[in-house]
Amino acid sequence: MGQNKSKTLSFDFVKQYSKDPDLAWQMIEKSQTVKTLQLPRLTGNSPRLAGHTRFVFISDTHSRTSNIKPLPDGDVLIHAGDFTMTGTPEEVEKFNEFLGFSPHEHKVVIAGNHDITFDTEGYQDIWRNYGSVKHNPAEVKKLLTNCVYLEDEEVTIEGFRIYGSPW
Repeated sequence: MGQNKSKTLSFDFVKQYSKDPDLAWQMIEKSQTVKTLQLPRLTGNSPRLAGHTRFVFISDTHSRTSNIKPLPDGDVLIHAGDFTMTGTPEEVEKFNEFLGFSPHEHKVVIAGNHDITFDTEGYQDIWRNYGSVKHNPAEVKKLLTNCVYLEDEEVTIEGFRIYGSPW
């Protein structure tokens, strides 16, 4: 019984801060370590083997994409949330530029809780917490031109069905 209570308290703690990701980040930021990874490269251009599709998954780059270059070779790049700190048009444009330089043939992006302008309904209630300028979520989403953006939908790439939801 004590074990269930512990899980409930942990869930309540997480739930308490889920509406305020910036406060949650401030609470844990000092305990986090950011490292630039030196990823092993396969020989040459890592050619695609017949019948194979190479996937590269990243997330939580928070406008720090310069720390992860170069990405591993692959056919499909999936960024699964938090590509910005707050979803400003400038952050989205910078991320879109990063995607444009990525050599991956296909790029798929799913928003995360930090990409607040991508939450059309929720943004209306919380935008003041993230700056003095209210952005148009529909216009900000249009800035992602170098990828397929998924929001509660799927796409088929190279025969693989990929479903993306930021929730």
